[in-house]
Formats: sequence, C-alpha cells, structure tokens
Amino acid sequence: MILLNKTLNAIWLDNNFISDKGIQLLSNSLINSNSSIEYIGLSNNKLINDLSFDYFINIIKFNKSINEISLYDCNLSILTKDKIKNASKLRTNFIIYLNTWNE
Repeated sequence: MILLNKTLNAIWLDNNFISDKGIQLLSNSLINSNSSIEYIGLSNNKLINDLSFDYFINIIKFNKSINEISLYDCNLSILTKDKIKNASKLRTNFIIYLNTWNE
C-alpha cells in the first residue's frame, strides 16, 4: 500500500508493537518508492531499539518528503537518540520527536 499510494501523507503507527524488523521494512518502502508521506508516528513502540538506527538515518537521508518523525517512548538509548538528532539537522525543516511524553 505504501509503495503505490501517492496521496497518503501521514502514517500513524503509534502503540502497534512495531519492531526493528518492521522499521527495516518501512524504511525500505519509504526510501525506494513513496514520495508523498510527510509524517510518521511511531511513538510508544517499545520494540523499536538501537538496531533501528541505520533505518532511521536512511529515511532521513533518502526520503525528502518526510519532514517529521515521532519516536516518543521507544526503546532507544540516549546515544542513539543523539545520533538521530544530529542526522536530522542535515535537513532543513525536519522535526524529530525523541524524548518521553513527560519531557
């Protein structure tokens, strides 16, 4: 669906038990085909951890339509969060949400 849909502009996958394997598949779809999605919500997916780092970097680098990703309350380390924040600075008008809901 993501590969073919050119009108979809946001994906809300919060609270869906998405794992690193799911992020890998999503990343591959988003960097190889879709150019209409601007927002990805992945908050509160505790199965997303540091193994997803490279996939998020690829999304930031190669999909120019996405300008906002929400990763609140995932299982990312502080080091990985910092690396993702730094990578997101390479793009203008890109917003990444990485802290907990309480911060």
